[in-house]
Amino acid sequence: MDIKEVYIFLDESGNPMKSSFFTVGGIIIDALINRKNIGRNIKKIENTIMKKYPNNNECKWSILESLEERKYIFENIINFGQVNISITADQKKYRKIKNNQNSPISCNLYFNYLVKILLSNYIGFNDNRNIKFYIMCDNRGISDKGLKSLEDYLNVEIKTNLNFKGEYNFIVKYKKSHDQPLIRYADYYSGMINSLFKYQSRNYDRWDEGIDDVFKIISKKVDFKCYTFYAEVPDVIRRQNFSYK
Repeated sequence: MDIKEVYIFLDESGNPMKSSFFTVGGIIIDALINRKNIGRNIKKIENTIMKKYPNNNECKWSILESLEERKYIFENIINFGQVNISITADQKKYRKIKNNQNSPISCNLYFNYLVKILLSNYIGFNDNRNIKFYIMCDNRGISDKGLKSLEDYLNVEIKTNLNFKGEYNFIVKYKKSHDQPLIRYADYYSGMINSLFKYQSRNYDRWDEGIDDVFKIISKKVDFKCYTFYAEVPDVIRRQNFSYK
């Protein structure tokens, strides 16, 4: 059986301890797609935006001050065949169901768990392909032991413990987002999705207003898969004629 190679770039938005919602999101790219084209597209967008932020050495979702800037990013992203992916957890519902509201959540462990759910849904229990996943994540300052934990976790939980028909291997690398435009793409997308869930819940900041219009822009151009963990899917996602679960 031929081996299919897939590249995934991920980042997170929200805080497991403090935020109402926690999102892991990014893009999935088939190995046949030229990743450099996507990277050049992101850099071109950032070069325009960063003229307003000369004191920042990196463009990030959190520094963007206006809705127009957030729209600009997704208006100018080109579809090269990538798929936008995300999983969002409702922290309050999760703690309530677990009946342990004051229990601390390890960011690394929780990130790993949500990545497992995200990839499990993406693969599907009826998939019988042989896929090697190269997963690139933002370097969140974790130790060398932590760098290996996600890779080991996915290879045990998905490759061994889940009853998938196919063969799957996971290789995880952590990169500095400053040097990786595709990880910055993941930052923009995960930040936008997290903001969208807050806006849907009516527990949002003024900064989140109009975010549904931003989502409509990108969802009409690039296919997406939106998964949830104890969270209600926003209406604006339900109304799109694209894949979500």
